[in-house]
Amino acid sequence: MTTYFLDACAMIALLLGEPGEEVVWAHLLEKDATYFAHSVNLCEVFYDYYRESGEAAASVAIEDLRWLGVL
Repeated sequence: MTTYFLDACAMIALLLGEPGEEVVWAHLLEKDATYFAHSVNLCEVFYDYYRESGEAAASVAIEDLRWLGVL
């Protein structure tokens, strides 16, 4: 079993389809892997979305990460 810790840049790249997204997806598709994000990194993702698109978009971004299995 492999454990990954995602930083804000990796999560934002994944959500926005930015360069590096394919690396994150490759790990997300691994069998028996666990994915964690520190609350500070989640706050950074939330703030980035909040600043660009508002609170609703920021909440959806965090829910998308949870749906993908990020703990």
